[in-house]
Amino acid sequence: MSEEQKVDNTKPSHADGTTAANENGKVGFILAMASIAIWLIPDFIFDSLSGITQILLAILSFAMPVAGLFFSILGMKKHPKGLAISGVAISILAFIFFLFHAFVGCVAGVVEVLEGLP
Repeated sequence: MSEEQKVDNTKPSHADGTTAANENGKVGFILAMASIAIWLIPDFIFDSLSGITQILLAILSFAMPVAGLFFSILGMKKHPKGLAISGVAISILAFIFFLFHAFVGCVAGVVEVLEGLP
C-alpha cells in the first residue's frame, strides 16, 4: 500500500473533510448535565410536588447518571473524546451526589422515626 493510499482511521471524517461527531459522547454528556440539574432542584420545590412526581424524579436522578456513564464510556472509543471524558466525570460526580442525598434522606428519616418513639 502506497503512502497516498494509507488512511488515518483515528479520526473519522465525512466526505467533505469535516470530522465526524461523537454522538455517544454527546448523549452521555447531556445526560450527565441533566442529572446534575435534577439533583439541584431545591427541596422546597421538591416538597411541593406530588408523590408520583417525587418518585419519578428520584428514579431519574439514579438512572440518568448511570445512562450518562454508559454512553460516555461508549463515546471514549471514538474521536473527539472531550465530551465523553466530561460525561464520565460528571456522571460519576452526579452519582456520588445521588448517593449522598439518599444517605442524608435515610438518616433524616431514621432520626424522625426515633424522635417519635416514646
